[in-house]
Amino acid sequence: MFNRLFGLWTLAPDEAEDVAALKQAFADFLIAPSAEDIRRSLDGWSWMEVPNTPPIFVTAFGDMLFRRSNDLVMLDTLDGTLVPVAKSVSDLRQRLSDIELQDHIFSSVWVQAARRRGLALTPETCFDWRI
Repeated sequence: MFNRLFGLWTLAPDEAEDVAALKQAFADFLIAPSAEDIRRSLDGWSWMEVPNTPPIFVTAFGDMLFRRSNDLVMLDTLDGTLVPVAKSVSDLRQRLSDIELQDHIFSSVWVQAARRRGLALTPETCFDWRI
């Protein structure tokens, strides 16, 4: 389905290993929405130049990490911005040893707080803010 939505896209073997390691290490802060759910959620961001590739991962708050030609950017759905976060997947993996960056990327403190309050995600949902 991603081929139809985003065009042909594959990870290099070394990138695939790093992505798999990231997804395993931070599984508590990630969700796995369907391609259709991703497409629908990106419809609301059509005014922004979101990369035309599938996201590398989607956080529990619905933020998405994308690869561009020379870096990785995160679609920050709270701020409504594309934020450069690393030069490559391996660079991101190394940089995520920093707890502050982990919290910035994954909103880990907020995910943990939500879970302590009994909030749980189903496969079709992500956390969101109520104002």
